[in-house]
Amino acid sequence: MVLFHGLGTLRCSRKFPGETVSEETSTGVNEFGLEDRDGVVVAVEEKTSDSEAPQAEDDQTQALEFLNDIKLDSDKTYSILLYGSGAIVALYLTSAIVSSLEAIPLFPKLMEVVGLGYTLWFTTRYLLFKRNREELKTKVSEIKKQVLGSDSE
Repeated sequence: MVLFHGLGTLRCSRKFPGETVSEETSTGVNEFGLEDRDGVVVAVEEKTSDSEAPQAEDDQTQALEFLNDIKLDSDKTYSILLYGSGAIVALYLTSAIVSSLEAIPLFPKLMEVVGLGYTLWFTTRYLLFKRNREELKTKVSEIKKQVLGSDSE
């Protein structure tokens, strides 16, 4: 017999095969909060202390006060919602495209070979020799200046 107890807690009242009954659980309430009364298993509710209830109310009140303090401008709200929903749609479409490409035989292995070839080319082109590493460093710093802007501007 399976019982639902409290806020979605699932309890099993049947004994397992070969299970022995101890003196502590044979009378009264067992460790699962169940009491056997004339062959009928009854769920017994445990009383919570009075100090826990006000603390839970205080936590809930603080959470609601935090939500009331959040104010968004209408212009920013629309753009945030638009970009956020666009990002979710783009992520979903990208996931669908990648999963459909993985279903094509030999295509994932071909992409691994292409990635390995690019890694080897990049390593020999930019990382193997000192002058090429310096060239890569200047390219990265130029791109960083373009993206972040220079310090003098």
